[in-house]
Amino acid sequence: MPHALDLLHAEPRNRLRAEPFGHLLAFAFATGAGTEEWENARAQRDLDPSDFDSTCFSQGLGLSALADRLGFAIAGQKRRPSRKVVLQLLETPPRDRDSVEMRHHILRELAERAELKRAAEQTWQCIEALEQALLSKQLGQRLSFIHRRVEILRRLIETIDALALPFKDAESELSRLQSGAAG
Repeated sequence: MPHALDLLHAEPRNRLRAEPFGHLLAFAFATGAGTEEWENARAQRDLDPSDFDSTCFSQGLGLSALADRLGFAIAGQKRRPSRKVVLQLLETPPRDRDSVEMRHHILRELAERAELKRAAEQTWQCIEALEQALLSKQLGQRLSFIHRRVEILRRLIETIDALALPFKDAESELSRLQSGAAG
C-alpha cells in the first residue's frame, strides 16, 4: 500500500475522497479540469474528529477573514493556499493531541532548518506546476494530447524528485514526504 503524504495527522492516511477526486484526476489528466471542480474535490476530505463546533465559533473568531488573508511568498511571489481547504482545516482542529504536537514539530523544524524550508518551497512550486498542467485546457490546445500527458508526467516526476531526497534527514514527520516519494 502506498504511503499517505499526510502532514496534518499523527496517523497518516489518504484523506481525499476517491469520489469525486479520483475521477476528476483521471479527467484532468485526459483533457484538463475546471479550477472550481478541482477546488471542490480537494475540499472533500476526511478529517479526524474535532471538538470544535464551527457553527458556534467560526464567525466569532473570524476564521473566514483569516483564511482570506493567509498567504506566503516563494521567490518573491505571493502564494495563497486554497481558501476552502484552509477554512476547513481551521474549523476542524484535531481532537488528537498527538496530531497537534506533530504539526508544531513540523513548523518548528521548518523555522529552524532553512534547507528544509527551501525544499518545502520547491516542492510547493512543483505541485503548483503539476496542478496547472492538469487544469490547463490551453496546454491541450497547444500540444497534442500525447504531448500534454507527457508534460503532466514530466511534472509529476519533478514533484516526486522534489520530495525524494531533501526530507530524508528531517527529524519531524516531514520525513514522511521522502518515504512517500520512495514508496
